[in-house]
Amino acid sequence: MLYELFRWIHILSYLIWFGAFAGSLLYGFRIYLAKSLSTTYQLIQTERRLAKWGTIVGAGGIIISGWVLSNIPKGPQWGWFDVQLYPWLALKQLIFVIILALIIFDLRRSKKLVQWIQENKADDRVEALKKWSAAYCCSIVVYILVVISTLLGWYKPGLTSFG
Repeated sequence: MLYELFRWIHILSYLIWFGAFAGSLLYGFRIYLAKSLSTTYQLIQTERRLAKWGTIVGAGGIIISGWVLSNIPKGPQWGWFDVQLYPWLALKQLIFVIILALIIFDLRRSKKLVQWIQENKADDRVEALKKWSAAYCCSIVVYILVVISTLLGWYKPGLTSFG
């Protein structure tokens, strides 16, 4: 029962992250189509907020549920796994560490961007889009790595059974 609960929390965390990905793509499209500076600023702030909270909830849920799942005596016992036996899981963990490092960088960049917008340091849309694009590209890299990590977890390449 406990294993299934945290397994679903783990899955839900990934789904939240994918929802934030879809939302970021939608807002990214709307940002490029926006004509007025105030609309652009508002959309950028909303997109950055969506990316921030989707990432925090997604990554946080994955970290907590993954830790619990690795310590529950039910279900597959990955625990401190043998890297040679489960290379897909080792790669998945390495990708997640890279994701966490990128998240820290992305959250800092987004915070500076939102502060810059709120202080109205810009009076032209081009500069705002330039700064936003830098933050947005980092988020997209994180989302792509999340997709790769999810596919590794889903297909478990090289794993034929749980033993």
